[in-house]
Amino acid sequence: MLPAAGVGMDVLKFSTSKFTVVADALIPKDNYQTMNLGLEYNWNDNVFLRGGYKSLFREGANRGFTFGIGVSYNLFANSRLFVDISSEQFGIFKDIQRFSFGFTF
Repeated sequence: MLPAAGVGMDVLKFSTSKFTVVADALIPKDNYQTMNLGLEYNWNDNVFLRGGYKSLFREGANRGFTFGIGVSYNLFANSRLFVDISSEQFGIFKDIQRFSFGFTF
């Protein structure tokens, strides 16, 4: 089991939007402690802007800044469609882009 701890908190909350800050710390088996930080702006539970940094304080880390955008759309009743796009700095691979689609019902 990997020792880890994480926290998250909505630092600003308004009627149609909120701003969330998260952090986690890891101590993997190779004993190189690292920390990940993230921010998210949520507008009306429909649009999400995200940013963060992976592997903070780790020497020679291949990872770095991350950012992304997400969109959520009510289809009918209790079902939602999600689309997320993100980019991450990842060493020799330069930037990695991710696309995901989801559906809840």
